[in-house]
Amino acid sequence: MSSSVRLAFSTDSATVAAPAPAIKRRSLTEAFNAAGAGAPPRQPHANGELLITEAFIAQESLEKIGKLLRTEMKGQFEIGPAKDLGRAVAKTKEKGDLALNCDFSRARVLLKDLNQIKKAIDIFGRAGEATLGKGANAMTLNILDVDNTFSKPSAKKPGLCNLDVKIALPITLDTGEESYHICEVQFLHKGTKTVYEKSHKVYEEARSELIRRQYFENAMDMAGCPETVRNLEKKWHASDKKYNDLMQKRGDLNTEIAEKLGLNTLRGYQPCESRMPKSLQCSM
Repeated sequence: MSSSVRLAFSTDSATVAAPAPAIKRRSLTEAFNAAGAGAPPRQPHANGELLITEAFIAQESLEKIGKLLRTEMKGQFEIGPAKDLGRAVAKTKEKGDLALNCDFSRARVLLKDLNQIKKAIDIFGRAGEATLGKGANAMTLNILDVDNTFSKPSAKKPGLCNLDVKIALPITLDTGEESYHICEVQFLHKGTKTVYEKSHKVYEEARSELIRRQYFENAMDMAGCPETVRNLEKKWHASDKKYNDLMQKRGDLNTEIAEKLGLNTLRGYQPCESRMPKSLQCSM
């Protein structure tokens, strides 16, 4: 796998394309400072096509993390397909900034029991600089953000129990410049995989219904005829009920499997002091 970004320029006998303008990149130091202040993780820039290219470059480091995790935790490591630009742009309409998409490159780790989950929380459960592996094979990970719903329930993700970690992986550009790409790694109990995939489909359906509900709301604001407004109100209420029913279904699916596997016993669990990441710092 190539570890550089390659840009192709077309030329003909009459003209030569002007070089592309330089991309202003956020430094890793700035990313750490922002994370330390509680800001959400952001990619170093918001150029979508370049982010996709850099996501493929970062896969090499992601694969190395996978090998170390198989040794360290005996977990099943799966690298997901890279997110396409169209999907990222759609999510950007909600987030407002393409750079906030930190799952162009993503993976998940399936763990077999509560002890493995606790070990994952010990290593990845807090933002900072964590070490994975030992000796010459050890790898330092810059963890920028952690969402641990094993230990602390989330109102936005009812019933969900997982550990969602955003890691800044180093990459090298064609120019020799050192940069980074933020990747997402999720840790979950392997017994939840099928249910969570079903739950996510319900969530996607709910998101679509939310857009439909917003359409009716906007249409009511513009409608002038009272009868039209009344009809739109009925459709809005029907859409609102469907959205809430879907979100309830999602929460019920997540809660049921969590109780079945005993994941609720992890509520309040904190990383072991001897293994938790060092305070936020920048080594680049």
